[in-house]
Amino acid sequence: MRRHGPALLLLSVASLAGMLAYLAETTDLLPGLLVLLVLTLAAFPCFRLGLRRADPRFPLALFLAAFFLKMLGATARYWSLTDIYHYAGDAVRYLLEGRDVAASLAQMDLSFELDAPEGTRGMIVLSGILFTVCPADLLASYYAFSFLAFVGSIVFYRAYLLAFPGEERDFYRAIVFLLPSILYWPSSLGKDACVFFASSFVAYGVAALAARRSPPGFAWLAAGLLLVSVVRPHVAAFMVIALAAAFGLSVLRARRAARPGRLLALAAIVAVGFYFLTNATESLLGSELAETRLDELADFYEQRRGYIAGGSKVEMPVVYSLLGPPYALVTVLFRPLPFEAHNTQALVSSFETLGWLALMIARRGQFAARLREMRRNPLVGFAVLYTAVMILAQTTTGNLGIIARQRVQFLPFLWMLF
Repeated sequence: MRRHGPALLLLSVASLAGMLAYLAETTDLLPGLLVLLVLTLAAFPCFRLGLRRADPRFPLALFLAAFFLKMLGATARYWSLTDIYHYAGDAVRYLLEGRDVAASLAQMDLSFELDAPEGTRGMIVLSGILFTVCPADLLASYYAFSFLAFVGSIVFYRAYLLAFPGEERDFYRAIVFLLPSILYWPSSLGKDACVFFASSFVAYGVAALAARRSPPGFAWLAAGLLLVSVVRPHVAAFMVIALAAAFGLSVLRARRAARPGRLLALAAIVAVGFYFLTNATESLLGSELAETRLDELADFYEQRRGYIAGGSKVEMPVVYSLLGPPYALVTVLFRPLPFEAHNTQALVSSFETLGWLALMIARRGQFAARLREMRRNPLVGFAVLYTAVMILAQTTTGNLGIIARQRVQFLPFLWMLF
């Protein structure tokens, strides 16, 4: 990979320049270019402080190539919104309402009210905070949020190094920095970039707690869960469930010296878990957790399954049927298939997931070895459980395009297992 870094860097810069030249005919590029310049300068201290200290052999050319490919992904997302979807997207709402929030914040006025669901309100506020220091421009905001997700890739890689010291790292390095889905989907003004960034904090927090670095681990974990809960409360709830189960399993197999720290982590997770679960339940069901019964959850699940929107409609499996879990696994991880693709974006996604299948088969031995670590390494346990919960949650989405975008939330955890 070190040998190919310079060529990949040249290709990424040339591709980004070409796409910007194309957009120059219809877009005022100046705000976006200014932000891109600032982010390029910020990338160097991120490399020196975030990567070189943990992995001295990480090639600078590869890092810069990954950075410019990430910015290319943001540019492609912007082009898709403006030229293909004609500004029909959530990012436009975040831009317009975020400007108003930024204006209020500039006057130290915190009394603004937002008519939006809980997660959307959080996203608008985050956009407003961004626009107090960044131009309130769509392309510029895409670059800013793409950089946020790029920092998330750095933190995910650091979490991997901490959790699996001395193990082969080239594969995961390529995945978390160069996987097309990670380069493209969490690269816009939206919730996906925020969740990807915050999830990396959760991963590092779990790895730090497993390594008996309790105070930093709790800080990383709390920050990650808090930010996830701001934009997607139900995802924070899924994380808490997976965390509690993972640390519960790890306590049973931990060495005696490590058990007090694991028990403390488990107790803290259970303590904060009630808040996130209640928050998520209110957000999804509109009722308190204490009033939520299993039949209400089942009704909600069926309602969500019945809501199929958009151009990539698909009938989703019933997860509690006999063939539901394997069908859900195939649907969420490997669809759309090439013959199901109805546009270029879906076709590229379908070929990528076929590549995933080939990689998973080739690395099945590594996957089996990871599963054997599940009760010993909390990050492995969390990765398995969180991925499983998220796959089941995605079965309520009757749109393959939305699935392709939202599965990026758990891809860094899934690929830790391979």
